[in-house]
Amino acid sequence: MQGSRAAGVPTIAGVIRVAELNDGLPAYRHALAMSMTYTGLAATPPFQFPATSADYDAAANTGKLSEGARLMIPASFDSSRIQTPALRKIVETLKTFGAYAVDRNDGCPYIFYVENGANFHLMADGTWDNTIAAELDLIRSSMRQVADVSEWVDGAGNVFTPATNLNLLSMRGDWYVINGTDAGIFDTWQQAVVFPANGQRTVQVNGSGRNLPAMPYGVEQAGQTYRIHVTASGGAYFKFDLVAGDGTNQNRYGSGVLTDGMDATFAWPAGSVYPVLTTASGSAGGGTVTATMVRVD
Repeated sequence: MQGSRAAGVPTIAGVIRVAELNDGLPAYRHALAMSMTYTGLAATPPFQFPATSADYDAAANTGKLSEGARLMIPASFDSSRIQTPALRKIVETLKTFGAYAVDRNDGCPYIFYVENGANFHLMADGTWDNTIAAELDLIRSSMRQVADVSEWVDGAGNVFTPATNLNLLSMRGDWYVINGTDAGIFDTWQQAVVFPANGQRTVQVNGSGRNLPAMPYGVEQAGQTYRIHVTASGGAYFKFDLVAGDGTNQNRYGSGVLTDGMDATFAWPAGSVYPVLTTASGSAGGGTVTATMVRVD
């Protein structure tokens, strides 16, 4: 939910880097980032784990693959069928690591992303090459969705269970200033709301309800326990409230002010509720704040 791709991941995730293009290896050493057009992507469900979101108008999709889907080429595929060296490296990568659908493009069956400035061109001088075009189509028709996995692991190699390990809370906007003049802005690099050092405290609220996106593997359940953890600097703080969604505006839960390192554990209330987040800068401006929410079993 914190990244800039439609699927919620950072832009750099899965991108082929300049240094990798001519490193002499037969394959890239990571899964690739790919996009498809609306005829390939699905409307229902619009995304699946590990994606945490999809394009805002995913209902217009007419395909069968959700964002977050992982596609691979079977290990039995004869790579010698691909004569273009740059494409053969892609094929070997798809056989080993695959590619994740992280975004939607406008009209192209599929796209793999390469770092800006790489000067990566399959067809020299902009001329059309029927052989390369046929190989691209063969790659498209050979990819298959990974239907099941035995387990997920995080970057440290630890087993990761989406239902219990996944942060459910997004710190993205829209933030509305209720005290002060300059809003704090969510920074994807710092993964935090960053406030300007303007000499005054800024207090802002996000009641859009979009901070807890509906994820089929992270749906909040009445009676289930959750823990909020806050990381802040410069005297900034965070508050989390759950307000009744029946029009009464009754506050069903309030964390109170949470500063750096503080936790709040609570049971999700029954009935319809929506989150209202409050963030504030330090007393003289500046500071950063972020919060996470995970299920507690």
